[in-house]
Amino acid sequence: MAESVYNHHMLEKDSHAVSELKISCADMAVKFKFLFILALVSFIINFFLSIAAFSEHLYRSLPFVLVFAALKITSDLSTGIVTLTLSEHNVAYKTSGIFYLIHSALWILTVPLLSQKNTGAAFYLYETLGALASIFNFLFHIKIAAAMSEVFEPVSLALKVSWTDFRQWNIRVLVGSLICSPLLIIPWIKYAALIGASVIAFAMLIIQIWRFTIIFKSYKMMEKFSLSE
Repeated sequence: MAESVYNHHMLEKDSHAVSELKISCADMAVKFKFLFILALVSFIINFFLSIAAFSEHLYRSLPFVLVFAALKITSDLSTGIVTLTLSEHNVAYKTSGIFYLIHSALWILTVPLLSQKNTGAAFYLYETLGALASIFNFLFHIKIAAAMSEVFEPVSLALKVSWTDFRQWNIRVLVGSLICSPLLIIPWIKYAALIGASVIAFAMLIIQIWRFTIIFKSYKMMEKFSLSE
């Protein structure tokens, strides 16, 4: 009789834990959906900014700079804020959100330099701020991937592994970038460094595409788990 009461109590306890997990998953599903949309918007904005980099006329156009800068700033700040709100589910989201807000702040500082990025000191300041922004962007992805791996542990082993792999590849690309960048200014190895930089640039593009798919899968999995019987 005592054993029967104990088992019933454990079943009720497990049922309560599962119900709480489903509530958390429902909240995370909504926020992951926002992160997916923001990631897509940010990619499109960055794509047009990259294309425009080949046109000095566009970069010297105040309306162009203001419109795209405003869109990117709004997208980046929203990403940082949404990530911060996920900290109730895992504390690592707080750190990753802070990293992304720092990335956003550094990028904002480059906006006034866009029309002068090919002249004197403005060029070095623009490149320095851009490099720091990129580093914090990598740190954001590394930290958010760690958080994702943990929150998916009781939900989906496959996505836990995917986020772990995503984190490892971001670390590799970050380390590769940090190694290649200073080598580009050394005459006798700069061509080899250029090849390495090209490989890293391609890897960054793959990671961006991977980011869309893994966030979308995360959103769908959390939504599915929260609605499961």
